[in-house]
Amino acid sequence: MRLVSKDGLTWENVDWLLGRHVFSLRGEVVSLGSLFEAIEAEEAEARGRVEQLVELQLADMTERLGAERERLSRLLGRCPCLPQTRHDRG
Repeated sequence: MRLVSKDGLTWENVDWLLGRHVFSLRGEVVSLGSLFEAIEAEEAEARGRVEQLVELQLADMTERLGAERERLSRLLGRCPCLPQTRHDRG
């Protein structure tokens, strides 16, 4: 059997011994429990990276929206067709 990881690394000669719940990866015997723990740790790390990326993007979008709001407020303040009142109440 041949496994290919998501980053393109290839592992050859993976022998599954499902009766014993262990497998051999390049001659190293690993229990399925430790494999699942490693997968869970990797998933948690990936979730953390995604959450951090989302937070950064949200902060960037919030900053952009604030700048656009200020720009529109200044434009509305100079519009001769509107009464000269404060337009940025929010």
